[in-house]
Amino acid sequence: YDRPSLLSGPVAWAQRQVITANVLGDLSARLQYYERARAHALPHCGAILAVCNPEGHVCGFVDVGLPNYFPEKAMFSLPPTPTGLEHLECTGGDPTLVSGHAEPVGVEEIDQAINSGIHVSKDTSELGDGSSLDVCASIEKRAYVSNLAVDIDMRRRGIGRLLMKASEEEVRAWVPSNRNIWLEVSLDNDSALRFYKSLGYEMVAGTSGREIVRRPFHYEMIQVQRGLMRKALD
Repeated sequence: YDRPSLLSGPVAWAQRQVITANVLGDLSARLQYYERARAHALPHCGAILAVCNPEGHVCGFVDVGLPNYFPEKAMFSLPPTPTGLEHLECTGGDPTLVSGHAEPVGVEEIDQAINSGIHVSKDTSELGDGSSLDVCASIEKRAYVSNLAVDIDMRRRGIGRLLMKASEEEVRAWVPSNRNIWLEVSLDNDSALRFYKSLGYEMVAGTSGREIVRRPFHYEMIQVQRGLMRKALD
């Protein structure tokens, strides 16, 4: 989301603090989700992988998971808790007694967040669009890169490529029978499109979603067109 300067004014500065708090809160919740799924060997696993410099500062990270994919809405969505966790806890941790199915979570769309300065919408392409969906036979679990971020001062040093390679290695350990990894990218982000194509990702469909963009004196939530990209893992 870039870094606002003093010349950007108080609105952009205040909105940036809200965005930062929400991003950190979302990452913390996602990490706990993944760790719970991993601890019990449940299907909706995931990982947040980071690159740090010698001083221990994070230079970049990638968030890769195994959410449900709903073909009817071209949407990726994690259930509110890892599938099977509630059953597992009720059976005292015996995985042989786990059963049940995923019920996707709908996340409230909060267009007013940027204007009110209270909170910021999550990525609707991954977590839902405010509506709920019924579980149906067409739902798939797909390995999905939901976030890739590199510090603005550390770009063009191979960190993004390193993180994407690490995420692909992580996915190979999860889904040996499903050798595809997926992601979405804004169609007006030419540099990102070139980057993913250079890594072997191909455009397979179009989607849409809401994203936060930086304006000269504020941040704004807008609707963007995205491309759904896929890479076959050898």
